[in-house]
Amino acid sequence: MNDKTITSALDNMDVSRFHFKMLLLSAAGVFLDGYDLFIISVVLLFIRPLWINVLPLNQQSIILGLLTSSAFIGMFFGALTLGHYTDKMGRKTMYVMDLIFFVVFATLSALSQNIWELILFRFLLGLGIGADYPISSTYVTEFSPTKVRGKLISTTFMFWGLGALTAALVGYLIALVQPLGIDSWRLMLLSGIVPAIIVIILRATMPESPRWLISQGKQDKAIEVLKSLNVNVTGLEVQQAKKEKATIKELLSPIYRRRTIFAWVPWFFMDVGVYGIGMYLPTLLYDLGFKNALSSIIGTAFLDIFGIIGFTLAIILIDKYGRLKLQALGFLGMTLSLLLLGILGPVNLVFLFIIFAIFQISENAGPNTTTWVVATELFPTRLRATAQGSSAAVSRLGAITGVFLLPVITGIFGNSIALLFVSASTLLGLIVTLLLGEETKALSLEEASTVFREFSSYIVKLTSNVEDAAKELYKMSTHFDKVQEISRNIKIIEHKNDEIVSEIFTKLNRKFPAPIDNLDIAALVKGLDDIIDSIESTSKKMLIYDIKKPTNEIIALSEINLKAVSELKEALNEIMGIRLGEYTQIIEICKDIHKLENFTDDIVDNVIKELLSSNDPMLVLRYKEIYESMESITDRCDDVSDIIMSLIVKYS
Repeated sequence: MNDKTITSALDNMDVSRFHFKMLLLSAAGVFLDGYDLFIISVVLLFIRPLWINVLPLNQQSIILGLLTSSAFIGMFFGALTLGHYTDKMGRKTMYVMDLIFFVVFATLSALSQNIWELILFRFLLGLGIGADYPISSTYVTEFSPTKVRGKLISTTFMFWGLGALTAALVGYLIALVQPLGIDSWRLMLLSGIVPAIIVIILRATMPESPRWLISQGKQDKAIEVLKSLNVNVTGLEVQQAKKEKATIKELLSPIYRRRTIFAWVPWFFMDVGVYGIGMYLPTLLYDLGFKNALSSIIGTAFLDIFGIIGFTLAIILIDKYGRLKLQALGFLGMTLSLLLLGILGPVNLVFLFIIFAIFQISENAGPNTTTWVVATELFPTRLRATAQGSSAAVSRLGAITGVFLLPVITGIFGNSIALLFVSASTLLGLIVTLLLGEETKALSLEEASTVFREFSSYIVKLTSNVEDAAKELYKMSTHFDKVQEISRNIKIIEHKNDEIVSEIFTKLNRKFPAPIDNLDIAALVKGLDDIIDSIESTSKKMLIYDIKKPTNEIIALSEINLKAVSELKEALNEIMGIRLGEYTQIIEICKDIHKLENFTDDIVDNVIKELLSSNDPMLVLRYKEIYESMESITDRCDDVSDIIMSLIVKYS
């Protein structure tokens, strides 16, 4: 990758005051996310006797679940739609707009006159919270230098935990003093608007993301942003790019499907646990042995400190050990702690605290941080906020599942079964992580989101056709009685390939959104086309020269060619489905193809020397042409393997 591009300048920037300002303003939004989400867990202790316990018994758990999940339902729609608009309208626009939801609907929530108004305003508040997830994370991701990107993103999300902790502390202080008496819970809901207003004003001073500007074909404006950040732009290459479009549908295409599932599914199962436990933690502690509401709030705040310890561990370890290890170990800790508590029950308060402390540390050192990080790193700029937003939206479904089902399961089966339900969910998150996870540690954003598979379906068809043609040529070398039929088959395959090649170049000439350069795709396609042309040319010569009897050398060369083509197909399939950083096998295959090419050269050199001693010049001419034509097939395979090697060097 050119080391003098706009994106490389961002990747290699020194950490400056701007990065700290960006971090604090983004973290402030995430802080408010955690604060406004978890303040309701304290408010519930005061709302239940006023508005829920007075309802018919068969409605209480449903209304309770609806109240606690209303913000998450709003987050689902906010993350899904407004995250996508962040890719369309720009990072800065949404960076400012989303916090307006906090101010307006936090205020209206505090002024609610009944349970239904509170549910509605919490839903609308959720729209803004859901929007801020992809906006803040994407903004930090796109400005962060590669070497500290994991730390900066993790630090941003740690403020979610600080928000949850602050919610518990503020809730406790208000509950202790009760300045508005029975209505003091309204102050809890209102308390987040002052910092939100300050952050809105400061966010308006921040620049647009240069990466987003590049994706919109606004390279000059991207350079202006770099200049404003005191980045030396002398000799900087202006990357020519067209305005790129992004759709959620594209995330489910074969190109990105595996990464999308990895971004979506573990976050879903993690949020079943995080919010299933978190939203009811004060209530759970009360039910499991705490004496009163105030002591359960203090217990919740104390356990939130262990959550901050978990976030701190993530910040320290994420760029050293990677995202996957932390996510897997975190899921494992969450699963085992809840499994133990579900089986043994609350033996005593010390045991209860230890179990929940392990859960909080595992949660925040692992998947609660890493799921937030990887969704921003696995996709190109044009899809980044869409991917992060859709991932956050899916995670909200997990949160809704947890907060809605947990009181229902608890009411029917008891606390132990509810804890085992959450434990099963986190176990599924662990399994999906181990099966589908891709590591993005230490890679630049462009490397992390490089998808060699943009043209994967075409490349697979081309390589399959080349292999079929090589098999037909091998068949011809051993069955000269069918030379006309086989030559015709090869010609048909060659025509099919020409149609695919034409389709590829038509697509290349229209719009090219892939991270991989269009010239690289063109070289790869042309190389494959050259191989099948060489196979077709060889079969035609065998037909024209009317070869009646195969030689050992012809059979050996056709075997080598078939092996080279098959290995080339394996290398291309590997690179189309590559897991980040795993290039060793591809390199070994390319080396083996090079050895086969050298072996072919030796065979042809030796057999031509023998032919030249013949007294039949026509025989010499015919076989020399065929041998050299067969040699050219392996040469073309070696050329394509060189292209593959150059792609690996260029993009990793």
